[in-house]
Amino acid sequence: MSWATMANARWLAFLTLFLGLIAAAATAETEVGMPGEITWRLAGLVVIAALWALWVRRLRRLPERLRAPLLLLARRCRPVVAMGCAVALVAFAGVLLAVVPWPSTGYFGVLFVPTLWLMIIVSWISRAALKRRMPTDG
Repeated sequence: MSWATMANARWLAFLTLFLGLIAAAATAETEVGMPGEITWRLAGLVVIAALWALWVRRLRRLPERLRAPLLLLARRCRPVVAMGCAVALVAFAGVLLAVVPWPSTGYFGVLFVPTLWLMIIVSWISRAALKRRMPTDG
């Protein structure tokens, strides 16, 4: 259940990365400190923060009696921790794209492509690791 929560968060991390890419692309040709650039960056950050706040609010629907045991299990499960770290890295890259002024759109691939592939590879590997740990029936 904890891994599935992290796997669902990966889609939000991808969306964060794409929103950061859009904000960075919209401001790549403007000068640093111009009103249009600040507006695009601020709008991107507000949308990203709102999406993550809605996702955290959705997590509150989990019954209170299950939260602590699931958190304890998730902290000791390497596939869940790996998936959580990958989600955090992709979300951080999206925020970094939205915040840092880039001189040209050619630099976006430096953050975009490696983090995208890292998330996909970590997802595959951690899912395979969880399937190996799953008890057999019978």
